[in-house]
Amino acid sequence: MRPGSSLLRDVHKEIPSSGVSGGIMSLIDGSYEYYHYLHDGIDDNGWGCAYRSLQTIMSWYRLQQYSSINVPSHRF
Repeated sequence: MRPGSSLLRDVHKEIPSSGVSGGIMSLIDGSYEYYHYLHDGIDDNGWGCAYRSLQTIMSWYRLQQYSSINVPSHRF
């Protein structure tokens, strides 16, 4: 987590191997912040999957300094 943030960062680093024979592991290069359901007290269960994915992807662009655009929020 970054200071002052409740977001998790780089959660893929702690996921153990599945052990599937012949499986291919693919990882992201660079840091990102993981936006998840019910984050920030917003009840987005049932509709937030695509929006949270967008937020996570945009955080990657920001952290790699490819963009300075703020990650979109549910709040106006």
